[in-house]
Amino acid sequence: PRLGRRDRWLLFLEAFFGNFLFSVCMLFGVALSSALAAGVIMAALPAVVALLSWVGLRERIAPRVLGGIGCAVAGIALVSLAQAGPDGGGSSLLGNALLLGAVFCEALY
Repeated sequence: PRLGRRDRWLLFLEAFFGNFLFSVCMLFGVALSSALAAGVIMAALPAVVALLSWVGLRERIAPRVLGGIGCAVAGIALVSLAQAGPDGGGSSLLGNALLLGAVFCEALY
C-alpha cells in the first residue's frame, strides 16, 4: 500500500532527525570537543528520552528517573564548564552544544 501524506512527513522527520542531523551534530561535535566530554554528553541519552517523553507524551517521571536526569544535567554542566587541563586538551562550548544537539536528535528519533 502507498504511504499517506502524514506517513511520508513522519518518515521524513524521522530520517532528518535520526540520521542527518544526528550525524552532522555528532561528527562536528566530536571534532570540536574532547573524548571525555563526548562520552559524558552522549551518555545523557536516556535522561533526554525520559525528559522528552514527559514533555511530549505526558508520561510520569518517577523520583529516581528525575534524579538521574539531574545527575546527567549536572555532569554535562561540569564537563562543559571545566577548564582545559594541563595538557591543553579542553573542549569547546560549541562542540559540547553540538553533541547535546546530537543527543536531542537521537532522542527525537
